[in-house]
Amino acid sequence: FELQNCPNNSIVCLVYLEYKVSPTIWLLDRSLEWHFIAKNFTHYFRMMLVYHGFPEWQYALTPIGLSPAAKLLMSGLAPELLSPPTFKKTNR
Repeated sequence: FELQNCPNNSIVCLVYLEYKVSPTIWLLDRSLEWHFIAKNFTHYFRMMLVYHGFPEWQYALTPIGLSPAAKLLMSGLAPELLSPPTFKKTNR
């Protein structure tokens, strides 16, 4: 099922891989290649909130990467989304 048309001719889809199994979220790009986005709709929705619903945010999760315009928008409004996550070591 189609969830969203992205501005660059790609589609975010809700895909049932097996009967009676929870659907997963995939991005179908314009070259007709599938990219896994999330294990379920709840996870997808939470990721959308983290990315503030920026245009083309799904591409940050694929090998294609963000377009220059999307990078510029994110760098101005939410630069933390462009840097890789860092983890603090705790001494226990």
